[in-house]
Amino acid sequence: DVKLWITDAAVPLSRAPEYLQRANEIIEKSGFKSVTVAHLGAGNFHIDLYYLPHQLAACEKVVKEMCKLSIELEGTVTGEHGVGLGKKELLPLELGESSVDLMRKIKFALDPNGILNPDKVIKIDSAEKFNGTWTGKQD
Repeated sequence: DVKLWITDAAVPLSRAPEYLQRANEIIEKSGFKSVTVAHLGAGNFHIDLYYLPHQLAACEKVVKEMCKLSIELEGTVTGEHGVGLGKKELLPLELGESSVDLMRKIKFALDPNGILNPDKVIKIDSAEKFNGTWTGKQD
């Protein structure tokens, strides 16, 4: 029944030792067991956590803490695996609200009917309309 949560943080190489040390401290405090695999030349780390099904929420909390650490150290929450559903709420923290809003506008312009993987990473408000130019919310 043991599960494995695969993480995907990346930081600049100059920050890699600090990231590994602090991430391991986070894990030690949590009580989870882990294994680290890295593409060290790219500063990309997979610190994978072992957990039981009833520990899912606690494991997710630890992973989010490690993601925030990677952002703090001028890195990213995803080095190669993509943002996905599990990290989408961290995008504004990593990229800033205005960057995420721009991505949302581009997504909306390319998919005005919301049929291409709707609301998976970029949330589109159902009250918004696109009529050839960005118009924002319609009353």
